[in-house]
Amino acid sequence: MSEAEQDTKQMLKHPPLRLEQSFFDLVQIEAIKGYDRGEYETNQPELLDVEVNLASLKEPAKQWEVRLEVRLKPDEELPLPPYRLDLRGFGYFAVPNGDEDAETARMVAVNGASILYSSMREYVMMVTSRGPWGSVTLPTISFTSLTVEARGDGETDVGSTD
Repeated sequence: MSEAEQDTKQMLKHPPLRLEQSFFDLVQIEAIKGYDRGEYETNQPELLDVEVNLASLKEPAKQWEVRLEVRLKPDEELPLPPYRLDLRGFGYFAVPNGDEDAETARMVAVNGASILYSSMREYVMMVTSRGPWGSVTLPTISFTSLTVEARGDGETDVGSTD
């Protein structure tokens, strides 16, 4: 077995980021009366609001909390979307071989938000498939432009370079 194959096998056994637990504590999905499929799909307004928060946990050590909030709300000046959405999810991640440095924090924020958002996309698609306007798939999002800055109280500010 080559050295590269051994490294890959080792990484699969001991990934740099491990999801310990995830859940949604807020799920609100409401069909919007007055939705006009043609008008909305023609214009595709950007109404999605996404917020990422990150915290390094004291106990247990090398554990991180990622909170992701996703909202889709109508704007009176734009075509109405099919649903109003308000979701909040939490993910608890372990970084077995990481330090509490900026590089590790950014890795957790980018990958943790991606994992949670993927779960939210699947959940929204499943729930809205039984709604009056049919299934909605949230757009794909890249979290690679996230920046992380320590605040000094164990919390971090997560922003975007976009």
